[in-house]
Amino acid sequence: MATHKRIEITIQTHQVLTVVSIRSQNSTRLWCPVCGREVEVVDADRAESLGNMAGRLGDGAGAGKPHCLTGADGMTVICLPSLLKAT
Repeated sequence: MATHKRIEITIQTHQVLTVVSIRSQNSTRLWCPVCGREVEVVDADRAESLGNMAGRLGDGAGAGKPHCLTGADGMTVICLPSLLKAT
């Protein structure tokens, strides 16, 4: 009679989510054509610090990438909902 061995592998994971309130009285909202709605935006420097996105900010065309928009002053800003989804 054959004996069967049972191997049980347990993987424990731990994730820390830090929620930072960036809303202020002068928060910026722009139309995001990818989301199809008006969204809050942050500048690229703030987006990288919030989402640890170094090297992942692009044109926003790929799945899982934040949506990059051009603000009224010509600066690149990031759609906050897409940034949160990407992180």
